[in-house]
Amino acid sequence: MPSDKDYKSTKKIKQKVSNIKEEFEPLAKWIDEKYNVKTLNLIFDYIDNDKSHPRLQVCLEYANDKGKFMDNKTYNFDERKQNEIAKKFVEITSDYDK
Repeated sequence: MPSDKDYKSTKKIKQKVSNIKEEFEPLAKWIDEKYNVKTLNLIFDYIDNDKSHPRLQVCLEYANDKGKFMDNKTYNFDERKQNEIAKKFVEITSDYDK
């Protein structure tokens, strides 16, 4: 059984035992509507606990939805879509600083 805390928190959301963090609900809804996917969870942290390297993980309900975020030429994540999500994340979370 996986022991990763992010996996466990996402599994609880899928099982309807818990919910996505309230501050991430607007971003999840925006991602769902913009890209026609189902976002289960959003996880924000820092790579190696370095504040200069923030990371936002988008956990999708369906594995095949991952393809909607890929660049068909390079088979990497589509940088334009990553930037769109990052920009929306900053826009939504900036309200929490006030």
